[in-house]
Amino acid sequence: MEEFISKKELKELMEIEGDTRGTTFKEDYDFILLKRGKEGLEKIKEALANLDNPIKFEEIHGWEFYPVGLEAFMLILMKKVLNFGDDEIEECGFFGSRSSLIMKIFFSHFVSVKMFANQAPVMWKKYYTRGILKVKEFNEEKKQAILTIEDFCLHPLHCLQLKGYFRGIVEMIVNSKVTCEEIKCVHRGDLLHEFLIEY
Repeated sequence: MEEFISKKELKELMEIEGDTRGTTFKEDYDFILLKRGKEGLEKIKEALANLDNPIKFEEIHGWEFYPVGLEAFMLILMKKVLNFGDDEIEECGFFGSRSSLIMKIFFSHFVSVKMFANQAPVMWKKYYTRGILKVKEFNEEKKQAILTIEDFCLHPLHCLQLKGYFRGIVEMIVNSKVTCEEIKCVHRGDLLHEFLIEY
């Protein structure tokens, strides 16, 4: 099988400290099925089966924790195996905001963007054991919020996924179009990630 990522790169990803909930992979599974059907899913399963420690979608439990590097690896596979463009990676995050088990629990309490902003750091900790999400700025009058994520360096594709995720959550709350832009990024030399959300 074609090597989509070198063993060295994969080793580096898997050595990233921190874990993520299995629900992330369930969301990816459903999105791949939606966009590329069973054929696309089989291609991803084949790539995963070639790992030294094979991962099987069917054995992933939504509430359990898995190495966070595996999340980056999944995004790389989507891009290289299924030819997902950046827009589709971002759409994957948007889709995840609508299908996430954790979001379904939290969303029942969100009646405003301000409430989301207040709860965003708590939500982050439900998903990840690494990284600190903070609300740098919230301006109801300008209809914008700035979120920062410190101590978290995964992969540039994950930044695209997060853009879609944050946008999706806020769109559900305001029921209108939202933009989300990453204005600072550790992969571009900044000390943290910073996302500007305008609604």
